[in-house]
This record gives sequence, structure tokens and C-alpha cells, in this order.
Amino acid sequence: MKVTFVGAGPGDPELLTRKAERLLRSCRFCIYAGSLVSPEVLALIPSASEKHDSAALSLDQIVGLYRQAQERDVDVVRLHSGDPGLFSAIGEQMSELDRLGIEYAVIPGVSSFQAAAAALKAELTAPEVAQAVVLTRVAGRTPVPEGQELDRLAGPRATLCLFLSVHRIRELADTLAASYGKDCPAAAVHRASWPDEKIVRGVLGDIAGQVEAAGMARTALIVVGHALARGLPVSRLYNAAFSHGFRAGSPAKPADPEIPPGEAGSAELPAGVRTPIALISVSDAGARAAARLSERLPVARAFLHESASASFAGERYSSLVDLTSRLFSEFGSLVYSAPCGAVVRAVAPLLQNKKTDPAVVVVDAGGRYAISLLSGHEGGGNALAVLAANALGGEPVITTASEAVKTVIAGIGCRRGVECARVLEALHQALEKAGVSIREVRLLASADIKAGEAGLLQASARLGIPIRFIPSEEIRACPMAFSRSEFVEEKVNLPAVAEPAALLGGRRTRLLLPRILCNGITVALAREGCW
Repeated sequence: MKVTFVGAGPGDPELLTRKAERLLRSCRFCIYAGSLVSPEVLALIPSASEKHDSAALSLDQIVGLYRQAQERDVDVVRLHSGDPGLFSAIGEQMSELDRLGIEYAVIPGVSSFQAAAAALKAELTAPEVAQAVVLTRVAGRTPVPEGQELDRLAGPRATLCLFLSVHRIRELADTLAASYGKDCPAAAVHRASWPDEKIVRGVLGDIAGQVEAAGMARTALIVVGHALARGLPVSRLYNAAFSHGFRAGSPAKPADPEIPPGEAGSAELPAGVRTPIALISVSDAGARAAARLSERLPVARAFLHESASASFAGERYSSLVDLTSRLFSEFGSLVYSAPCGAVVRAVAPLLQNKKTDPAVVVVDAGGRYAISLLSGHEGGGNALAVLAANALGGEPVITTASEAVKTVIAGIGCRRGVECARVLEALHQALEKAGVSIREVRLLASADIKAGEAGLLQASARLGIPIRFIPSEEIRACPMAFSRSEFVEEKVNLPAVAEPAALLGGRRTRLLLPRILCNGITVALAREGCW
């Protein structure tokens, strides 16, 4: 007589191992984990077989069933949901079987965390973002060991998969937000792979309300981590220049470090920027700033106050409050060239939810600052503020909490027509050399002569990190120490690109990594906020 612990998988019978299916189809005595095992899986068991639901049984009662089967010399299939190696309490059953001298074996199954990752179409590990996955639960009637409390496990910001915890979603979201940030991606998957599977996606700041609204009170797995985001760094595994035991990498093509720019590249909007876009100005000076913005945002629609004498083409309006009320639900992004106070008073009565409110960016009439005022992270306002600052030669002002903890600026210099993949590889090497994570990078920076370089724009979009193009005159006048390049100065009349761009990309910066050369691309890193 033998007991076989079988993983029933997450629910879909087609996710059973072939060995598990064979045992189920031939078993004569089965103890199964109640409603956690799908009816479709139970249907594989012959109707004449003896079946016992363990949901209401104690350990002693389950052991009693093992004794009965031992006396009758009948093999037992002990059917657990998911994989028996996780949160299944098979350890205590095996101890009893050892005591009784009963032979046993374990057949693994697909765990619900794996099925949830498949349902989310997500990879739980990502280069430079998460190289560890933690499977855990919140403490309940069964405590967790000291040092394994949720706030301790959150410290490394690995990808977290939380079992048996959805009933405390609000508490755990608050706990995790302290380490991951409220804007960290989070998801809940109810009954992964079952016909009634349900998925809720959000961030730690709003996932609790969404889960509660969806009525998820049990049998849901929660996944939290920055690996759930899109546009993450690519791995080296399939990089053509990366060698491993099964493939020799191709040598990088030689190239000059920083050579003159070519024609302007794509002026596509950064990833996440909501459209349509409205440009709203309240004065002649504001209209001039809006006119410059419209050159970079040809898809935007302009609105000009009726009192302005500027010849800039745009729809005239009389009341900023009335105009804002009309545009607020029609446009994905509103860019004001107006005083912040006036904009705040206009939008305040209309605010509802950061997931649906338009992004609001405010530009001063002189074009010195582009302030991300509303829906900065969720609605693409931060990226739009950087775009506006690039167009005006100004400085983006971003105060989102998730950006405040990022203090690294990556300055990049490159040759004309550089490929996005090569930019990403060069950046990866620089970060690795400096011991810095991609999660710490707030901004990419280069010279304004590179503003149309498609490879840089694509890299920015892939990473989800905005790129700022520093005016050439600021680079020439940079007061901070950096390494000069005779080659760059001869070709583009700039003393260098990577180092001054990194230093000028933020406030109170210091050089963290002097420029390095990789595949014809120079990368330098600066850390800001240094007093």
C-alpha cells in the first residue's frame, strides 16, 4: 500500500502532469482538498472509486483514512491543490505515514502563483528590477516566524506572491507601499485557470479598493512588484554580443564615441502620454510658449484667451474655468501656459480619480519650467512635462512620490542612427559598473542636438524613463567639472555630452560614474540631491 501526494494544479485539468492524470484515472481511493480542486479534475477519477473530501477533516481523521486503506491494501491518491510543496500541510501527514510505516511519494503540480503569472502574461523576474520571487502569506491565526514578517520581506523589493492573504488586502497594501511605493504595480488573480478566473490590476495605492469592489474575498493570489511593469530592461541572454556556452557573441561594431547628429528623428509621444492634447494659454507670452510647444506636438489643439493679441492660431475662449470644465473630460492631457494658481482653481472642482483624470502640465510664460501638476505617473504627466521642457529649453518639475526616491541621471552621448538595443546595453553596463539599479534612474539626458535620435527616444520608451535634452548653450557653460572631448568639440562644438548632460539633468548633482564607452556610446551617471 502506498500514498501518493498529487498536485492537482491551479484548476485547469489540462495543466495536470501526465503522471498525475494517469494516477487519477486509475485510482481506487482518493482524499481530495475540497472545493480547492476543480470539478473537472475530480471528474477524471473513476465513479466507482472511494472519494473523501478533506475540507472538514482533522489530521487525525485523515490519518484514520490512511489506516483504513492500509488495512485493505489499497493505494491512496492524496490530491492537493496547486503544488503539494507549497502551503499544503503535507509535512505533518508524511510524519504520520512515517510513524505508521506507510510508503509515500510526491508528484508536483503547477502552482497557483505560476498560473497567475501566466494569466497576467507577466515574467516575475526582470533584469535590473527583480531577480528574486518571494512566496509568502500574511500572518493570521497561524503566525509567521520572526524575521519573515511582511514588512521585513518587502525590504529587498523582490516580486511578492501572496497566498491566503486577499482577505487582508488593504492592510498588506499599506504595509508594502512603505517599501515599494504606492505606484508599484500590483495584481490579484482569482481562481487562476478556472473558467471563472478574474483578474484585477492596479498599483499598491488603489489595488485594495479594486479587489474589494470585485468581491474577491478568498481563493485569490496577490502579486506585487516592479517586474509587472512594461518597458523593462532586456536581458543579456539573447543579446547578439553576449556569449554563453551555446553561442559565441558577435563582436561589437567599432564606432566613434559621439559624432554629429543627423536629421531629426521621430517626434512620437513618450509612452504613457494621454491624447488628445490641449494647449491652453492665457496671455501673449503664454501663446508664444504654446506656439513653440505646438511645433513638437503637432497633434495638439490650441486654445488662446480672447484678450491675447498674439497671432498664434487657436480657438479663442473667454473663461479659463469654463474652458477647463469643457475640456477636462474630452482631452487626455491639458498643457497650460498660465499661472499655477489659476490652473489649480480651474481643475480642482473637476478632480475624480488619477486613473481617469487627464494629465495636467503647467508651463510658465517664459518657458523656464514645465510642472507636472496632475496624473503625473498614472496619466503620463511626468513624461509630458519632460517633453514640454525639452521643447522650450526649460526644466521639468516632477514631484511624484515614486520619482522622489530616484536620484540617478544617466547622461548619454551617441553617434547618428544608433540602435535602441545598443543604447540599452551601454546603459546596463554603466549601471552594473556603478552598482546602481535601473530602478534608481529618474532621467536619461543628452544634448539638444540629439533630440530627434530615434534610438534614444525608443530606449526612453522601452524603459519608461523620460529623456531630457539639455540645451547646447547650457552644456558649454556648465560650471561643474567634467572630462572634455576634443573629438566631440571638433565635430559638434560641444566640450562633451554624456558627463555634462548627466550633471545638468538634475539639481545639486555630483558625478557618480565618469563616462564609459560601450559600442560607440558614452554613458555617465550622476546622482542628484547631493548637498
